[in-house]
Amino acid sequence: ILETVQLAITGNEAFQFFVALSAALGNSVTIDNSNQTVRIPLLFVKNQLSYSEFNKFCAQYSSLELWQFYSKIGKINEGGHYFLIPTDKNVSENVKLKLKLQLIAMDMGRSVEELEKNFNAYLSCIVPHYAIVASYNGGGEITKIGHLEKMQRMCRFCGRTERNGVTFRKKAHAISELLGNKAIVLCDECDECNGGILNKMEDSLATYFKAVRSLVGVYGKHGIPACKQDAVEIRNTGGRHVGITISNKDNVQFEPVDKDGMRVEFKVECGKYVPLHIYRLLSKFALSVLPDSEFDFKNFERLRKWILGEQMGLMHLPLVAVAVDGSRPPQYPQITIYKRKDQGDERLPLYLVEFYAVAHRFMYELPFLEEDSKLTSRDEWRYLFSTIPSFGKIENWNYDDFS
Repeated sequence: ILETVQLAITGNEAFQFFVALSAALGNSVTIDNSNQTVRIPLLFVKNQLSYSEFNKFCAQYSSLELWQFYSKIGKINEGGHYFLIPTDKNVSENVKLKLKLQLIAMDMGRSVEELEKNFNAYLSCIVPHYAIVASYNGGGEITKIGHLEKMQRMCRFCGRTERNGVTFRKKAHAISELLGNKAIVLCDECDECNGGILNKMEDSLATYFKAVRSLVGVYGKHGIPACKQDAVEIRNTGGRHVGITISNKDNVQFEPVDKDGMRVEFKVECGKYVPLHIYRLLSKFALSVLPDSEFDFKNFERLRKWILGEQMGLMHLPLVAVAVDGSRPPQYPQITIYKRKDQGDERLPLYLVEFYAVAHRFMYELPFLEEDSKLTSRDEWRYLFSTIPSFGKIENWNYDDFS
């Protein structure tokens, strides 16, 4: 599900529009002509999308949304699967989940039934302890969190309103745009916080992900960044291939794999960054996507101040579980927040966050919400994973100290 395209066409005209769109995309689809309705959802495979053909199609249906749709299609890898759903109704979350499992199954060569079984087993471990209070993907439709009316807005971080002299003119991305977030927007973030210390912290985030963003092909505000260092330069144009230029073979190890293959190993330094800024921004992302029903200024007061740069007297933060997973890196960041149930195990953190972006998986607790942090040692992480095995299935977790 890529984008919602709303056009003021109905009936037979809408039917003809979809036939023309299918032809422009270069896919063969089955259409039931008996009552001129389309069987949905329809599966497409990304082929080379001709600009001229699509331009010819758009001449019939002039619409800005169609070019946004074209842009989204262009970012799918060649041969990638996607669904196109012509409908004027909202697609239920349950249907979206089933469609997503089907796409994953096709890309991984596994059955949908197997994935559904694994997913249900995953949830069954979590439900006794945690409830999912927020879950977002940074692609697709624009999602605005917070108050749409400016006069009702109070910044989630500094707590000020327009009456206190702050403004809310800029678009504030709930998750940094440099990580590929194009869709999740926080209305309740003032321009001062958006352009102040939080913006400066993003320099560390950009450095932390520097080489991987180029390799994976994550679109930021100015496209996919290139990474150039010493004898290695990485350039990604968003297609199927990544260009890696090596100007000094002495810094590279070559190992033949077979008669046609070669394994190349080289090291790229990401540069200097402030680890504390990474954890602060990860916490900021979580606080930004919490629904209004969960957000409480008083309960999050210490956390809000810490995100904005205050020390809060804590020398050692909880450890963050980090795993690099490049098998199917997401185009857009994904975040899920779990809240411990009243009857849940109090040895577990109150809020647990799962964040996946640029081939990195993070799992972390929101600090400064209770008297004691929970996940300050490897043993406490092992206890969490033994209590909720679904979280611990990834084998290559590292426990990083971002203090």
